[in-house]
Amino acid sequence: MAADEWPGGADGGRQRWPPDVERCAAALGEPQQWSQALLTLLGLMRRSGLPTLLAWGPELRLLYNEPFAPVLGTRHPDAFGERMQDVWADAWSTMGPAVQRALAGEACTLKDVPVPAGPGSRGARRWFTLSFTTAYGDDGLSAGVLAVASETTEHVALERRNAFELLLADELGTLTTGAEIAREACRLLGVHLDASRVSYLETRAGAGTVLVVQDWTAGELPSQAGRELGVADFGTRAMAQLRAGRVIRVNDFADEHHLHNTAWDGDMVFAETRSLLAVPLFRGGRLAAVLQVDGSSARSWTDDEVAIATELAQRTWSALEAAAAQERRLRAERELHSAAARQSFQLELADLLRPLTQAEPIIAAASALLGRHLGLSRVLYAEVDDGEGLFRVRSDWTDGQVPSIARTARRKLDDFGPAIIAALRRGETVAVDDVQHDPRTAACAAAYAQVQVRGLVLLPLLQGGRLGIVLNLHQARPRAWRESDLQRARDMAARTWLALDAARAQAALRAERDQGRYVLDTIGEGFLLLDRACRIVQINAEGLRLVQLRAEAAIGAMVWDVWPDVRDGALAGLHQQVVRTAQAAAMEYRRVQPGQQDSWLEVRALPALNGGVAVFYRDIGKRKRAEEQLKEADRRKDEFLATLAHELRNPLAPIATAAKMLALAGLEPAAARRAGEVIARQAGHISRLVDELLDISRIKRGVVALEREVVDLRAIVPDAVEQVQPLLESCRHQLVLDIPPAAAPVFADRRRLLQVLANLLTNAGRYTPAGGRITLALAADPAQVTIAVRDNGIGMTPQLAASAFDLFAQAERSSDRSNGGLGIGLALVRGIVELHGGSVVARSDGPGRGSELVVLLPRADRASVGDAALPAAAKP
Repeated sequence: MAADEWPGGADGGRQRWPPDVERCAAALGEPQQWSQALLTLLGLMRRSGLPTLLAWGPELRLLYNEPFAPVLGTRHPDAFGERMQDVWADAWSTMGPAVQRALAGEACTLKDVPVPAGPGSRGARRWFTLSFTTAYGDDGLSAGVLAVASETTEHVALERRNAFELLLADELGTLTTGAEIAREACRLLGVHLDASRVSYLETRAGAGTVLVVQDWTAGELPSQAGRELGVADFGTRAMAQLRAGRVIRVNDFADEHHLHNTAWDGDMVFAETRSLLAVPLFRGGRLAAVLQVDGSSARSWTDDEVAIATELAQRTWSALEAAAAQERRLRAERELHSAAARQSFQLELADLLRPLTQAEPIIAAASALLGRHLGLSRVLYAEVDDGEGLFRVRSDWTDGQVPSIARTARRKLDDFGPAIIAALRRGETVAVDDVQHDPRTAACAAAYAQVQVRGLVLLPLLQGGRLGIVLNLHQARPRAWRESDLQRARDMAARTWLALDAARAQAALRAERDQGRYVLDTIGEGFLLLDRACRIVQINAEGLRLVQLRAEAAIGAMVWDVWPDVRDGALAGLHQQVVRTAQAAAMEYRRVQPGQQDSWLEVRALPALNGGVAVFYRDIGKRKRAEEQLKEADRRKDEFLATLAHELRNPLAPIATAAKMLALAGLEPAAARRAGEVIARQAGHISRLVDELLDISRIKRGVVALEREVVDLRAIVPDAVEQVQPLLESCRHQLVLDIPPAAAPVFADRRRLLQVLANLLTNAGRYTPAGGRITLALAADPAQVTIAVRDNGIGMTPQLAASAFDLFAQAERSSDRSNGGLGIGLALVRGIVELHGGSVVARSDGPGRGSELVVLLPRADRASVGDAALPAAAKP
């Protein structure tokens, strides 16, 4: 059989298809040996006008008719005799399962299958519906697959286009800015067309250039956003085509013959681009923009793809126009709102500053208002010493999120950027969106970081040609400053400068007016100016404090209305005397106020020029109370001396008697021994009195040395009880000990604590009637140890309880000397306890109801012992 003959079937007809029969013979054997079933199927294929394919044999070798060749694209004619899986390897994941089902005897159909045109093809992808049936051999068994193709490319393209248009409408409909619309349109078109890059370019009529405003890439080509191209990059002919409204298609920049037949005659600036589609867009009859689709490989652009790109370009342009109109409307609204806000701010600022007359409140109020209106982090005024190149901040306002930097040390101007300072010296407003990236401040970013500043606005005030004050607006995060922000800051600065100038002028007037008042307010005495009728004309601050009045309640009032208690008293007489005699006079006046401590005033009255009286008065209450205290101390001293004389005289009488007995001749040894014991006992009593006097003297002078160690108070109690046992037994007192089982450690002088316990018990024994009950209780908590001595004795008045531990207080507890003692025992207790860092308190429910004396000492722990282990003497 000739190479160009094709077996026709049972009738033995011939068809000149395909041209390469040898390929089929190599795969399936010589045609004369083909089975009748295969020949029959080939005859059916030849006579069929439908694109039909037969995959025959175990390897599914391909045979197909002429109408099927377009389905194969560039795979034809090499596909003849090849394995079906190899020919359609790129679509086998879709076709393979259907082929296997057909081989198994099951007919199946694949609808709208995308079939690649094949390697090296410039054509776009096509879609087919493929119907697969079983091809049976002469033995009636499955020998292959018969497939009939029906192209659905137009149908699928229409559906995809409709879906794309719906998606486009949905996606673009939600966007409001031109940048968002252009970016999303490029992305949608690129994904839909499976392009490498889609760019939106706008023409610059005045500059004769084209700017790549936005683009989208699939990762195969780099972004060109922001790049500006010249007309030569497109070429004169290409630009003419675009200006004429024609779409430019370039299938392959590497195909010079093809490129010659296109309108493209420019330099190909996008070196990686292999294919291109450019759609022009117009505004007012002029080329305004270009939507450009780039491919990284050669591609045959279809009319449908051109139509889709054109449709998207038009829709995008409409959306951009609508967004631009919306942006213009919003801009107008923003400008209107900004103008209204600016006017409102100006009115609020004017109302705020109007009543203020001092610089600091003016600056504080204006700074806070501006900070809140603009949402700033900090507002401050920097005072500049331009000659020294230094500045300082006296006060600032913050939003609470950044620290204040007021009252810090002066800093160098150049630390914050020489270029910035130079602009301020020229009187220019400086706005920095981000100090870390602005070239004027980047080198000084660390200085700004120390005060948490990223965004910055500075408004200078020049004084005599030099930089004097700088208004600072700080933002802790980068901020794109708007003109409305700067204008509001300028308004605030201008009005604040004026308010500060006015405040300085008023301050000068007030200083002159208030100089006299200042003198009166600083003399340390009350001053009162009365007219002839005794009406208050003027009163200074000290005068108001002394009489506990407010100025508004005093000025213009009659003295008798303000102080009714002086109407008929000595002060009224003093006023009348000075008015009548025109001579100065003075007196000490005691003012008695129910429920309050009496107050003493020294009053000096002088005749005034208005015919009234100028009164100077001062509080002499401290002096009067000191005099009373001296009198009281003198009284107690006298009582103490009387008590001391009594205490010394009592043991002297037994000593004198015993001495006389010893002088008698022939005194029996037993009597002499008793006399000696009396002398020793009474001398010991005198010695103890002297020791107490010396102890209290040393404590008062701060020369007592403590030998401190960790002591458990429980261990001291028996020794203290032993010391006072004779007193307790002689008075038939019952002593109750309330001692805790746990330790009560203190870091103290054992001998001195024994003295404290003994004195407390002795005091209770003396002032408790015979047969009384005395309780000694110890308690300890983590912080302190408590000693409490309670009795059911004679008790104390509240006044006496408050002074029980004062020196010489004993004399006030009894009118006679029967209890003994100098009244310094409890004073000695307080002195010793305070040397140990403790405290004392006396309690009583009243005379006849007993007393309780409490000592509080710090509990010993490692820290306190470590500290106290240093030389532990009381400091003089």
